[in-house]
Amino acid sequence: MKKILLFLLLFIAAKNLRAQILQLDSTTITLTVAVDSTKVIAPWDICWGFDDRLWITDTRYIKAWDSATQTMTELLRIPHGYFCGLAVPKTMTPPVYVYAVLDTGYYYSGSSFAHLVRYTYDAVNDTLTAPDTLVSYMHLSEHSGGRVMIGIDGKIWLTTPEYTFTNDTIGAVVGRTLRLNPDGTYPSGNLRPDFTYSIGHRNSQGIVQLPDGTVFETEHSGPSTHDEINRITLGGHYGWPAADGNFYCNMNPDSCASPTFIASHKNPAYMGIMTPAGLDYYDHPAIPEWQNCLIVGTLWQPDSCVAVFKLSSDHDSILNRRNYLKKNVNDINGFERTRDVCVAPDGSIYFIVRDRSFTQPGDTLVNNRCKIVRMKNNAYIPPPQNVTSTQKVNIKVYPNPAKDELTIEQCKGREYTITDISGREVMKGKISRDKEVLNINRLAIGTYLLSVEGGSLKFVKE
Repeated sequence: MKKILLFLLLFIAAKNLRAQILQLDSTTITLTVAVDSTKVIAPWDICWGFDDRLWITDTRYIKAWDSATQTMTELLRIPHGYFCGLAVPKTMTPPVYVYAVLDTGYYYSGSSFAHLVRYTYDAVNDTLTAPDTLVSYMHLSEHSGGRVMIGIDGKIWLTTPEYTFTNDTIGAVVGRTLRLNPDGTYPSGNLRPDFTYSIGHRNSQGIVQLPDGTVFETEHSGPSTHDEINRITLGGHYGWPAADGNFYCNMNPDSCASPTFIASHKNPAYMGIMTPAGLDYYDHPAIPEWQNCLIVGTLWQPDSCVAVFKLSSDHDSILNRRNYLKKNVNDINGFERTRDVCVAPDGSIYFIVRDRSFTQPGDTLVNNRCKIVRMKNNAYIPPPQNVTSTQKVNIKVYPNPAKDELTIEQCKGREYTITDISGREVMKGKISRDKEVLNINRLAIGTYLLSVEGGSLKFVKE
């Protein structure tokens, strides 16, 4: 009887997670499992790439998941260690460099080195090659920092942790937000002539840059409950170890009197109980209630798996916080820790749950509970996409995603080509009507690039 009851509870939990509803003020969000535990083990970072795939660091692997074909591709496997942060460019302009943080220890191990490694993407073989280590640092606990992003200025941003007081010297790389050139050299415009952009960070868990250049970072600020969201500014001192949140001098009183701390200390944009992890910026019309918001994954916070922070119009401050997807003590809803979140171009949101629900026989991780969940407003209908040609004419293309037909307007008399994500040409021709309907039913499910006289856009074949 106990076995039957347990089976029923597990069945209900699985069913609920397959299709749940989250009701906002006027928007209904549907939650479904996008990637289940047969495809991932313990993912740490997810980001949307130039090829319209969800890129994933998953223990010893870097993978890419195609939402159109429902296929997972293994791009890279390493013999030991595990991957943390991942940064993938939004456009495919060769050479395409992908940045990943590799921790040399086991998952959640301490006293190991982490390396920021640059890989070159091989489009022909759909793999990552030519590893080049740009920055290395040692971390003394299980928290390894290691969030990385490609900034709108083309620079590479990296977060590193610190647990004991370190003298603020040239060349120090722990407890910092680092900023470097794509080739690993020192850029101009930093705090000083090394990688350091900001200091005083204890355990950075996420970093994101908004379209206007504003940078936000999530951080476990200390042994207390004063977790932080910080607005990162050049040369800012974000407290550690002198301040925990905005509580001063409870960790290292002497450092509160330092000229650097006094001159450049920054209070958090937000402080509170949340155990924050990865974050992303949301400003898509598909979910209007969350426009101009930070979407933050939480680890141990019982009131939410996802916290949403409304920003002021100038992005200078956080106006309010709302919690969603409360963790259920009986685990019926299927949610626990949320390690990272990612906003897709169609306005849906992906998030990792249960990254730490694994067993470790030897040096192999086994996890039959981890998932990547998708939140989407299924009622949202995107407007027709426009392509601006070399002759400054707006070209309408719809629907996107498409099934058997793709309609192109305002292109009469122009040549077109369709290529797949590897650059292979799959269709070409000349548009003979003001409203041309292309038959694409012979194309395989996937992502394609439509080009018309210098203008181009991506579309998905379902």
